[in-house]
Amino acid sequence: MDEVSIEIDIEKTDINKIDIEKLYKPHNGKLIHHIIISPDHKYVCTYSEEDESIVGWNVEDIEEGRLKLDDTVQPITKINFQYIYLTDDKKIFYFTKNKNEKVKAFDMKINQEIGTPPNIPRSFCLYKSDHIYFADDKTIYIYSTKLKNNEYICKSIYYLPDRLDDDIELELTVGCPIYIVKVTKNDILYFVCDKYLYGTSLHNEKSFRINMNDEVCNILEDEDFIYIITFKYIMIYSIEFEVIIANLDKENGINYHIEIYQFMKRTNSYNSLLTLIFYYIPHSGIWKPMLEHCWKKCIDRLKENNQLPEGYQPESLPDRMIIRNNYGYGLLDNYIWKFKVDLTDFSLDHSFFDDVEFNTKNMKMIDNVSVTLFDREMNIIHSIFQNELSLNSNEFIRWDLEIFPGAILLKVFKKVKIENEWEWNFICERMDKHLYISPFMHRILSSSLFSNGDIAILTTMGFFIYHFNLYNKSISLNYFYRMKLIGGDNYVKKNTKYFRELFTKSTLPIPNYESFKLNDEWISDLINNKLDLLRYGNKLLSFAIEGHNTELIDNIYKRCLTYYNQDLFDKMCHLKFLSIITNAMPLLNEYYPEYIKRFSLDTVMIADFPNYYLKHRNVSLHLNSFIRHRKLIDYSRSIYWYEYTTSLQKLRKKRFNYYLLEIAKYLMIPLILPILPIYYALFYILSNFQFINYFKYEGLFSYVYYYITHQSKITKYFKTKKPKEHTAPTLTFVIPLVGFFNYPQDYDWFQELIKPKTSLFVEVMNRDIYKSWSGESLINFKWNAYGKYYYAIIWFMFMALFICFSAAASISLNEDTRNRLLIASIILGFIHLSFEIRQLIFNPYKWIHSFWNFFDLIAYLLPIYTSIYWLESKELNFQIIQLLSFSCLFLDIKFLLFFRAFESFGVYFAIIVSVGRQIISFLVVLLIIIMSFAHAFFILLLPRFEYSLEEITKNDDPNNPWNMSPGYNQVFDNGTIDSKPFMIQPPNENTNMFIDYRTSLFAMYLFLTGDSSALSNWSYKNNPPLAILIVLFSLLIVVYLMNLLIGLLNIAIEKDNNRVSYLMQKVEILAEIELFYLLPHQRRWQAWFPYMINYFATADKVRERIKEMFNEREWETELFPEMKQKLLDKLHIQHNPINDKVFMDKLEEIYIIVSKLSKEQSPQIEKIDEIKEIEVQPNNQK
Repeated sequence: MDEVSIEIDIEKTDINKIDIEKLYKPHNGKLIHHIIISPDHKYVCTYSEEDESIVGWNVEDIEEGRLKLDDTVQPITKINFQYIYLTDDKKIFYFTKNKNEKVKAFDMKINQEIGTPPNIPRSFCLYKSDHIYFADDKTIYIYSTKLKNNEYICKSIYYLPDRLDDDIELELTVGCPIYIVKVTKNDILYFVCDKYLYGTSLHNEKSFRINMNDEVCNILEDEDFIYIITFKYIMIYSIEFEVIIANLDKENGINYHIEIYQFMKRTNSYNSLLTLIFYYIPHSGIWKPMLEHCWKKCIDRLKENNQLPEGYQPESLPDRMIIRNNYGYGLLDNYIWKFKVDLTDFSLDHSFFDDVEFNTKNMKMIDNVSVTLFDREMNIIHSIFQNELSLNSNEFIRWDLEIFPGAILLKVFKKVKIENEWEWNFICERMDKHLYISPFMHRILSSSLFSNGDIAILTTMGFFIYHFNLYNKSISLNYFYRMKLIGGDNYVKKNTKYFRELFTKSTLPIPNYESFKLNDEWISDLINNKLDLLRYGNKLLSFAIEGHNTELIDNIYKRCLTYYNQDLFDKMCHLKFLSIITNAMPLLNEYYPEYIKRFSLDTVMIADFPNYYLKHRNVSLHLNSFIRHRKLIDYSRSIYWYEYTTSLQKLRKKRFNYYLLEIAKYLMIPLILPILPIYYALFYILSNFQFINYFKYEGLFSYVYYYITHQSKITKYFKTKKPKEHTAPTLTFVIPLVGFFNYPQDYDWFQELIKPKTSLFVEVMNRDIYKSWSGESLINFKWNAYGKYYYAIIWFMFMALFICFSAAASISLNEDTRNRLLIASIILGFIHLSFEIRQLIFNPYKWIHSFWNFFDLIAYLLPIYTSIYWLESKELNFQIIQLLSFSCLFLDIKFLLFFRAFESFGVYFAIIVSVGRQIISFLVVLLIIIMSFAHAFFILLLPRFEYSLEEITKNDDPNNPWNMSPGYNQVFDNGTIDSKPFMIQPPNENTNMFIDYRTSLFAMYLFLTGDSSALSNWSYKNNPPLAILIVLFSLLIVVYLMNLLIGLLNIAIEKDNNRVSYLMQKVEILAEIELFYLLPHQRRWQAWFPYMINYFATADKVRERIKEMFNEREWETELFPEMKQKLLDKLHIQHNPINDKVFMDKLEEIYIIVSKLSKEQSPQIEKIDEIKEIEVQPNNQK
């Protein structure tokens, strides 16, 4: 997009047609003042102030040379404008200084004025092939370029609110204007609020923020950088590293231009920066030789192809030169010339660098970032792997390479002028020793220089990229990829093919494990360079963990947190340093879980801004999480409402209509009052779901609602007046788990339904994360964003199954109704079962190791099987009754398990599960012992002779059930008793429970619970072994092991009687919802899975928590001393950790000395022990 502001007298626009064939020169030979280029550089127009005309030029059919006038259109004459915009399809949008006039448009192809969308702001924003963008300070209107009934159709409306209630900078931005700066072709909206420039996508909620020190004038972006031009500075922001890499001061004169040149040279970003900095490139200073270089090459090409027009003067340089998309456009002899801008082979004469004082910080950052932009040199890298290049020098720099059996030697020479002759002057050298033991001699295969002077070298040991730093005259290794290409030529050629394919992609591959393993010096350089650490930090930390290099792990960990803290106070972007540690948490959790605890303690109560701010908020917001970024409100649903309100605005322009609408508005009030509650609820819903909006006129029917919610003093009173006991001073912190919540953006929709990709939140189940407020706030955010709604849906679906099956099993119903309920139970059961099967497929190992999964499986399978069996049998039998009994039992318990998501119930469920896991081994031992006793009793009490329960079988076997059955003898009148039983009670299977090993086990269980009736049928006096087994069982199991079990249960309950166990249970619920109930695209919503989350904490509870950490010695200040001291000052807490540490160290020394004394002085030692155990109370009371 090109913008032109012209200070001229505005006349009434008069568009006349002029036959272009009668024109011998454009603009009737008058001077051309402005060149206007379309967004995609497909069309060019020129404007002459003297002739007040616009002329079109053909661009696409000419690669280089003088452009031809477009004979398909006629010039536009007598046109005056303040702002003009040219589209690729030859349309012109413009407006004049007259603020009462709307935006006008002219189609050069049909040579007539065309209509524009109604009621659009006088600020044309962007034109694309299918949409037109208009924007005012806070609203963006997107119209389709395809007309319907000769009218533009509004497709989207976005509104930028003044501020958000959750914004921590609310108190800082009061009265600060918010305004839109630009919308780019990538649909990125840039807007300013206070001292920050925000960028947000119109299609998703991804956004970022850049700290600004000056008013923004213009913005340009490419694949690597965002260039921001202000009145005083040019700020260059790296998209990859999310950091400002340079801040160039315009007031530095020649230094400023040299710094720009150095950045363009080092990063090959000529086109982007020259487009942003200058509308017309000046013919002076360092820019003139650059333009002359490109112009000379263009003229040489035109001469070679016999395309140079007659009468051209070779010494001439076009005037008013504009650079767009690697092409330059300029005026020469009142014609437009087009030429390629290729500065890759251009080097500025070093005489320009004489007496130039560089901004050391800027030049260092420029030098650092340039060495990471390898992707811009991939063409050269591809050629290196084809063994096509061996270029080690350019016009000013030469590299000498030499390889030895144990090292590689590099030397850099710089061309200098000595006595009017150019010579190569030695600058510096570097020798890298390597550990690649090989019977073959290593050799260099190919090499080449990059445009920034770096050199890429392909050797038999790997691929190197070295960087020469001109300012400190040193050589550094910036990239290395280990390869094994040793051997003969055929072997090397064969194996190079694999690496050639690897390096033919658009980006360099991340170094492999071997690359880091054998380069300790390079690793040290990477850690000490911020940008290198940002690029390779994830891979490097993973390498250190897998290699069990604890020293390297600790160095990277400290560096990341140190850089975060430094950049925070430098007002630079810093969050990616935290993400390096966060991304390594799966490996840390597996090998070094103590680092996760350390990270949680080191980053407790930190912020993502330099200062802490106290603000009164509702006390219920304690540990309430939110996303702190300014969001656009999508009012696309309210397009019809917008059209309705704009039509009212049209009518109101006439005075009669204005008064008529005002009367109608007030007449609506008595009609609305009788149904006010229904009316208010309806418009409240419509407003909250953005079906109506109020950033324009409030409308006719919605006036009452608008008045109540926006203008009524009663509403304002209830919004602002809150009881003091309901609010408290609140602080805002950041959850340091940056990127912990996000899912990979590249995914296959159908594959995700079967085996979804995971986030770090799902992978890392570590208790130390959720012991902190950050972890608990993270759970609160996820639960409030989507968790509670999906959990309610799952519960509702289960209740449908529960009610249908329970009604069919418990209530007497007719057969038709019962069958319908059973069919519904089968369908609902299979729906629930499908989610269980997906969990099993996703991670069989984890699924098997969860008790609840087996319970859920039974709870769903049993009702399904019972329902199918009942439908097939068509009548109720004893087997169905048994199945119904157990099915309802499991469904009832499953219903109870849904309460585990609520804290008052969930704590107990967590204790049950956790305690069960801790004593499972003990229970196995107990079971084996019981089985052993059951086996012993089974052998001792098993009948040894044949018997039948159907017929009386009498023998001498004391274990015979007939001998154990009670008999009834007849008593005669004389008082004697018949020796033979008159009546015998038939025995059954329970008479002697030891006739089967299974009932023997059950008898032991009954004995364990106190029921010894199974052993009471024998005489203990006549059966001593039985008595001995009973005594052993009672002492060992009933007395000893059961009391031991009770003690273990008490210990386990005390261990897990805390909120962390409940929170871990809730994490598992949320992880299950994310993976198996959310759709793949929902897991990528920024509103639910943001990059960073903040949370509130009331000051009183923060103060209490800090004092607890003092007492537990968990308050770490080594890595964030300034930040945590600011927090203590804000809360008026006094704490001197140095004094406490000195005291404890002295006390420890005394204890060690006393411990070495003789045993005769043990009483004194015991006293010292008692003194040592006294907990030191920090001076934290004020």
